[in-house]
Amino acid sequence: MKLAILIAAYNAEATIGETLASLQSIPSGWESVDQLVVCDDGSRDNTFSVAEAAGFNRCRMTLVRHNNNKGEAEAYRTMVGLLSPDIQWFLILGHDDIALDCFIERNLQIVKQCDERVAAVSSNYFVFGGASERLAHSPAAETIVFRGSAEAEIRHTALVGCWWHISGSLVNRNIWQQFNGTDPQFRYCADWDLMLRWQSSGYVVGHSLIPTTKYREYQESLGSTCREQFRDIIDKASVVKRYPNLFDYRMRGRWVGVLAIAAGRRVLKQILSGNVRAAVSGLCSSGMALIELLGGSPRSLPK
Repeated sequence: MKLAILIAAYNAEATIGETLASLQSIPSGWESVDQLVVCDDGSRDNTFSVAEAAGFNRCRMTLVRHNNNKGEAEAYRTMVGLLSPDIQWFLILGHDDIALDCFIERNLQIVKQCDERVAAVSSNYFVFGGASERLAHSPAAETIVFRGSAEAEIRHTALVGCWWHISGSLVNRNIWQQFNGTDPQFRYCADWDLMLRWQSSGYVVGHSLIPTTKYREYQESLGSTCREQFRDIIDKASVVKRYPNLFDYRMRGRWVGVLAIAAGRRVLKQILSGNVRAAVSGLCSSGMALIELLGGSPRSLPK
């Protein structure tokens, strides 16, 4: 069994070196890794040269660069296309995250507990960069929670949103390619959309409680066009609308309430910070999405 490790990087000159160094320091498991692929997705900084100079030599490393920023979905598509035909599983690592020493060995153990129906298994992680480091999901137990196509399990994913963490995850290459990976139209919740597609088609998604990575937390910048004019809220509303067979009117109403509260809080922050124009623009764009969600016409389930 051979694995590959994929890193999609964009404007990551400040972190990609540390991410590659964390992989370099992993003491064992490299005999099971075929290659590391890093895709610089049209960065405007020195991401590519920093990665090139990192001195990574634990396994074959392939560096590839997009001429312009195509988005994370296209970066994954490029990297998966470069893998050897016999690679069945690959690992995803964020360009600003840290791999723990158990990153490879733990995922090799997880592979042994998966059958051909398992699309992906995410792992627990530490969160750093804030006031203090913390474990995302407690406790760290020798447990893998699998959720498939049973009504209660799909409803759980529809109700709580994305519980699969893409950075640090182990992915079944064949199933990923069957679904053409993540949908490029979603920048903030493509992983949730992919989970729903997988589960709706009879596949299984898992989550291991043993941490394998550290996730770098950033404080949201109020001056960054407010997450592209509330794009995360609009994307979530679009996902809910996409699956009328999973989100009945009552559940859609629940999501409208959740997203409306999130939008309201963000508008208030913008106003208090003096960004009235951004607040009004974000309120209009997210409000239109939520109104459309409540009254929009059903769409067929995408494959």
